[in-house]
Amino acid sequence: MQKLLSVTIAFPYKRETRAAKPRLLFRTTDADTIKIQQPLRLVSCDTPEKSNYAGGPAKSQEKLELCKERLINGFYDNLPSGLRGYLSEKITPDAASKHINASIDSVNAFESMLESRLTLENGNKRDVAIIPTGEMVDSHGRLLAYVAPWFANTATDPLPPQRRSTQKNIQLGND
Repeated sequence: MQKLLSVTIAFPYKRETRAAKPRLLFRTTDADTIKIQQPLRLVSCDTPEKSNYAGGPAKSQEKLELCKERLINGFYDNLPSGLRGYLSEKITPDAASKHINASIDSVNAFESMLESRLTLENGNKRDVAIIPTGEMVDSHGRLLAYVAPWFANTATDPLPPQRRSTQKNIQLGND
């Protein structure tokens, strides 16, 4: 009989735990499967935040103006002067409105892309594959994952030609 060796490995990372958040239960499908409403954060995808994140345009513009003042008056002297100048020029009187409008535009473009990628020729919706990342839940309780079109039955739902945008995960966008 072999003797087993026990080894303890300590990683220099502080363990982070997050409290569970309530989720809406839609239904049970059988004794070991339930359907819930779970917010999902697309990994490797970043878009402008909605207006309520930093307030409306007026409130957000105030914050940007303070930032611009600090860029100019030396508060951020550790940054190279060229970078400070570049950033302060970008903070225009309508910068907050432009940012918020970009958020609205990105949501509309994303919904349009989803519609085109996930709608089958017969009008039915394609299922999606959810591929969680190593850190599965962020600090806001959202599942961190990649999302890709699901090609369930290649006889009736054939794979698209290689290197086509309809084959890629949702985060990669269009060709």
